[in-house]
Amino acid sequence: MLRNRSSLQSSNLRKRPAEQVGRFSFAARRGGREAAANFRTLPVKRAPSDQISYLVVDGNNIIHAWEDLLSLHRKRRGLGHSALCQRLRLYHDVSDFRVVIVFDGKSGPRQEEREPGGFQVIYTDGGSTADDVIERLTARYSSRYRMVVATNDRAEQDLVAAFGAEVWSAEMLRSEVEGQSDSWRRYVGS
Repeated sequence: MLRNRSSLQSSNLRKRPAEQVGRFSFAARRGGREAAANFRTLPVKRAPSDQISYLVVDGNNIIHAWEDLLSLHRKRRGLGHSALCQRLRLYHDVSDFRVVIVFDGKSGPRQEEREPGGFQVIYTDGGSTADDVIERLTARYSSRYRMVVATNDRAEQDLVAAFGAEVWSAEMLRSEVEGQSDSWRRYVGS
């Protein structure tokens, strides 16, 4: 029985295990539902306890995902940014993460604000997006450090996972930040 070429290729993908290169498979690059399923089940890199961990946050994406920040952002653009930075600065103080927040800029040169201890805010220039910066950071540093990227952008999640980073959704980030701040309040209150 003669099959058409596309069904033959898809059946080959099902029968043959994906060949591993680095942290993602050839099957994941070829596309298709099965490749996506294989891609999602790749093991997550766990960091040794002494390895430096970075939390890279897609700032505008998180602001639009959290209702309270979105209402502040609608009142005035800078309010959402400063509220997110304040919450993540507190999270940084009680966690083991170095935090990098990346916001989309409008025009002008790229701006960075660094604080001692590993807290950094990046505003992109007009020629690149926050996603571009996050992708470059993840591609460059995920082999040396534990990288966690917080975004609800599905395409961005898939890409940074292919580079070896862990992915947190906006809700996962919120629960982590609120959990740490609750434990900090209990510690200070006792």
